[in-house]
Amino acid sequence: MSHSPDNPKIDPAAETTPSIRMELRCRKCGRTVPRPGDALRKMAGGSWPECCGHIMVPKPMTLPDLELPPELRSEGRRKPRTGTQVEVRRGLMGIGFDVASGLLNLSAAGACVRLMAPVKLLDRVHVTLRRPQGVSRPHRLEAQVRWVHDEGGSNFVAGVRFRHLLSAGDLAAMAEGKVG
Repeated sequence: MSHSPDNPKIDPAAETTPSIRMELRCRKCGRTVPRPGDALRKMAGGSWPECCGHIMVPKPMTLPDLELPPELRSEGRRKPRTGTQVEVRRGLMGIGFDVASGLLNLSAAGACVRLMAPVKLLDRVHVTLRRPQGVSRPHRLEAQVRWVHDEGGSNFVAGVRFRHLLSAGDLAAMAEGKVG
């Protein structure tokens, strides 16, 4: 293929990859605002728009020919061992109320937690993990909220990414086998 001003170089991957369009949706009133995917990447580095006093949540627009990307986590998720306990506290100092009601899965890099109160996307939280035996001292980790799902009522599920990785030994003590 020759390249000239009349025949610019075309990336073959760009031809086959559909343009991903997203929309932001208010969880309270349902209002939606369409946004291109690159605009969402820019917003992820700063602040998200709000509507009705709530952060507008990104929601993929349905495209019938769009395939979901493969799992992007660098660490495999694991089921927590029976007796492993979690606390999630909002705020910079981590001295707020514990809003966690359960630990759904765990990896060296983060966790999926069930919450009794909402948290905001990209908020900093403090996560405390306690081993089932309760012999060792608890692990206190700074984390960032990466996603939040409202399950209705006062039930929420959130994914948090730890600022520092859990050691392999600590992960093995608090989690078992892969979730998927």
